[in-house]
Amino acid sequence: MGNRVYLELRGSNLPILTEEDEEDVVSLECNNGLPLFWLALFREKDLEGYWESEVRTLYAEHDGPEDFTLEPLRLGWSEASANLALACTLAETRLPELFSLFRAWTDALTVLSKQGPAEEVRLYLAENTNFHSDPDSFLGEVRAAVQLWHGTEQPGMPHITDAVSQLTGVGWLSDVSFPDMPPAWRPGRPVPGASDKGTPARVAGPVAEWVAAVLIVAVVLGAAMLGMSLLGPTGG
Repeated sequence: MGNRVYLELRGSNLPILTEEDEEDVVSLECNNGLPLFWLALFREKDLEGYWESEVRTLYAEHDGPEDFTLEPLRLGWSEASANLALACTLAETRLPELFSLFRAWTDALTVLSKQGPAEEVRLYLAENTNFHSDPDSFLGEVRAAVQLWHGTEQPGMPHITDAVSQLTGVGWLSDVSFPDMPPAWRPGRPVPGASDKGTPARVAGPVAEWVAAVLIVAVVLGAAMLGMSLLGPTGG
């Protein structure tokens, strides 16, 4: 049973079902955990409305969470970064034990965002539902993580046994804690069906999308070394 979650910074805020391949993207991931630092980007109001309604509908309509296709939490980077900056300021008194590590993580994510530059944050939590039998349990965990940074009451220090899975996450395709090894931005791809016949076809799902992106980077590097154009054949 999987429990892999993703935090993406995207270079544009296109609707999720339209031509995402045009967007530059960089991603953090975590397996078997919900990194608390990630939730500092959001406020409780961001969990309400459509997203909460979708969560409750999915639990009501499906036999188990493994069947879910849950859209990510989405927020413009300007608002998300303001939330993050506020959380970092408050953390010095709210969570002093985590403050130094959280500030370093915040600074690194801010630097990473400028390399895009980022315009939107997406938080993919679908597989985290595997560990929750009902929507209140799932939403409660996410809401508690947000309240840790932005709640009105002084929080207690969470019990941390693994900083990677509980706090920071790792860069995409890495097993090293972020920001010790920052991931690279992946360039966007032309829309499928365009005149560029050398572009790999679009594949569904975040994992397949990233695999295709890695292949494209390899093509670009190979083309540069061999003096070939990007649209040329990749075979020898």
